[in-house]
Amino acid sequence: MAVRLWHFLINSFLVATLGSYRAMSLIANFTLNALNLPLNVLIYAQYTRLLPYVTAYALDYAAWIASLGTEESSTLAVVNVYKLLGNTWIITWDNTIQLLYNTKSTVYKALLKNRRKPFQKGSQEDKLINLKAFAVLLTGVAGLSAVLDDVNAKIAILQALVDNHGTVKSATKTASTAVETSRVTVGQQLYGVLGQLMDIFNASPGSIGAFFNLTAIRKLEQSLWNRAIKAATTAYIFTRTLLPTDQLKLVNLNLTVLRFAFVATKNGVITTVYVEVPPLSSVIVLRSTMGDIAYTFCVVQNMDGSTKGRYMIVLI
Repeated sequence: MAVRLWHFLINSFLVATLGSYRAMSLIANFTLNALNLPLNVLIYAQYTRLLPYVTAYALDYAAWIASLGTEESSTLAVVNVYKLLGNTWIITWDNTIQLLYNTKSTVYKALLKNRRKPFQKGSQEDKLINLKAFAVLLTGVAGLSAVLDDVNAKIAILQALVDNHGTVKSATKTASTAVETSRVTVGQQLYGVLGQLMDIFNASPGSIGAFFNLTAIRKLEQSLWNRAIKAATTAYIFTRTLLPTDQLKLVNLNLTVLRFAFVATKNGVITTVYVEVPPLSSVIVLRSTMGDIAYTFCVVQNMDGSTKGRYMIVLI
């Protein structure tokens, strides 16, 4: 027969917030505010103890929120631009060159010896190297200065995306690690505060409940969604009753325009009140801007008729 661990030996704060940084923010701030009683020396000592840890967590949590979706957006941007290179861009350059130099000419063969293949096959690094070499070959060729200018402009775009992607990836990983470490630290401090309050209220343990957000501790709720959405469709995301001042971060991870709103039913449609998020961008909004506050069903609409979308939404 299995023996259950005595529940006082389990840190409920860490259990309740596992996978939900929002839950830790709600729980920690509730307790901090409840302990802010300057006239009660014993209680206020716990406030002073907890304050620096909750403050540090708030900063790490904010940094994590800011980083959400940036790595995925950066990756998609790089992939999509390389798709353009292997399709629209090289086709346009090739056709322009052929207006002046046919495919059998010496000039054409010098510029595009392997036709479009170097820009369509191989690694992204190889494609960028080939593009830079192409720019060198174009230099000084009569009638192709406009093509050279365009190629150089595209090289700048690709190089900037590649450089930024490495920076974004590092920053996102750092933010995620920091907030998780901070969550554990605050959870441990809250557990310590609980122990001190148990000592203070040893004769009336029921009084301890007023210092903790028992609803958030007992009710584990999802606070982040990362999903795809088919072209030209409206999809249900979640059901939640929120305050008008509650914040949500809406992240568009693909090249389609997305609209987010709260509607009256799970299968409801978005009408005139919504938040529109452009491709590869994000916005933080108040719940009040996304529809009637009485509506509890959050939905997303993909405005593109042919391209699948992808999004992330987080309750802050």
